[in-house]
Amino acid sequence: MPSRETLIQPVRALCAGFSTNAPIPDILRQFTTSPPPLAAEYGLKSLAPFLGRDFKGQHGVADYFRLVTEILAVETMSFESESSWMIDENIRAVGLRGKGRFIWKDTGQICDEEFFYRMEIAQEEDDNAGKGQWKVQDYRVWSDTGAAYLARLGKLAECGTEGGNDPTAAL
Repeated sequence: MPSRETLIQPVRALCAGFSTNAPIPDILRQFTTSPPPLAAEYGLKSLAPFLGRDFKGQHGVADYFRLVTEILAVETMSFESESSWMIDENIRAVGLRGKGRFIWKDTGQICDEEFFYRMEIAQEEDDNAGKGQWKVQDYRVWSDTGAAYLARLGKLAECGTEGGNDPTAAL
């Protein structure tokens, strides 16, 4: 059974890469090639093209991050302290919360979101990709898809949520 630190390391590296706008090949190095990785962000497909479907394999995961970075710019992103991360060593899973400020590139709308990541870690089986290394194999995201959708439409300001305002202010 891998240690807590063994499970945290690839999650830490992936979070650091994504939050600092690392190039997609650098992000992909944190994912297994064998077993094939998976990325999924939950939400309705109609809200954004990276929501509501599974992106499988290295090419699929690359497509997921390409879509996200083509549509959204990460202005800031932070995560709760590692001591708060949920670690299940038996199933090799890590769960953590974060928050970020994202810009919908087409509209320039800013949305502040909170999200939850759940990642399963697996040992790399491919000799060319660092056999034996522990990497992210299953990456799942739950976020505020409603805010992203409103940003896409350029309507966040109408709801009082642009730039971190109280979302209940428009009610």
